[in-house]
Amino acid sequence: MILIAHRGNINGPRPKWENDKSYVIDAVNAGYKCEIDVWYLNNNFYLSHDYPKHHHLIDLDFLIRPVFYIHCKNIPALQKLIKFNTFFIVMTM
Repeated sequence: MILIAHRGNINGPRPKWENDKSYVIDAVNAGYKCEIDVWYLNNNFYLSHDYPKHHHLIDLDFLIRPVFYIHCKNIPALQKLIKFNTFFIVMTM
């Protein structure tokens, strides 16, 4: 069985922590795969469900781990990440 932490949540929603890099890593370290929301803006990747207000800047090395199910929140994110499709599942908005 595969357990998937939605935005890093493993014990119910915690909106202030969702898609936070350390929160997501904690879920992965607890044995979960994670669905994360990714934006690509101004040549950078960000974790955020809505348009990034509090920018959670991340790099490609973080994203290409085989533990993530990536929800691309904008077309540029999909265009950038589709090149690495062998590592993870890419979904559109």
